[in-house]
Amino acid sequence: MQVDTNVDESDVGPIRVGQTANFTVDAYPGVTFPGKVAQIREAPINVQNVITYDVVIQVANPDLKLFPGMTATVRIISGKVSQALRFPVAALRFHPAGAAPKPKGQQTIYVLASGELKPVALQLGISDGKYVQVVSGLTEGQRVVVGAASKAHAKASTPGTGRVGF
Repeated sequence: MQVDTNVDESDVGPIRVGQTANFTVDAYPGVTFPGKVAQIREAPINVQNVITYDVVIQVANPDLKLFPGMTATVRIISGKVSQALRFPVAALRFHPAGAAPKPKGQQTIYVLASGELKPVALQLGISDGKYVQVVSGLTEGQRVVVGAASKAHAKASTPGTGRVGF
């Protein structure tokens, strides 16, 4: 069986035939189906000025659970790093009120050090959409800020932080 997925033009570059792909369908919550990239179609698909490319995933379907037309959420494994230092992607979106704008082209996040927010410039590696690999700029154990509590909830919660690493 084949599963077709549209991949954004900014993400299609590292995809290769033969790479592992995993996907889920709403009909079977919690079940992950394994597959392999069988084809990358080079014809662009343009919908409202967004360019995507069709990637075909080959999957076994011995139990006949998968039907044509099911909506699948697909993850293609284009890289893997063992023992990576990582942090939540949400930290890249956090920008405290009143802080200077982030320099263009520079990846900056904020860490909590001695009770204060400090900007840190980073060199980043691969991402799975939830976490990003740190190549340089952070050390394990630093507290990465992913959000801030509102004044209404300040006594009931703490700033959103996560520990770098696993």
